[in-house]
Amino acid sequence: MHALQKTDSLKQSADVLIQLKSIQMLYEYIPRRLEAVLKANGGKTP
Repeated sequence: MHALQKTDSLKQSADVLIQLKSIQMLYEYIPRRLEAVLKANGGKTP
């Protein structure tokens, strides 16, 4: 594997990790979000 290929591979791996972290954060936010929607009876939430 050439140095450029290694760099591209590392960048792709980092991009995937960033995306996974974003998804994890959204997933962890769901219970609080649902609670806010229920408190607002389906109306606007902060």
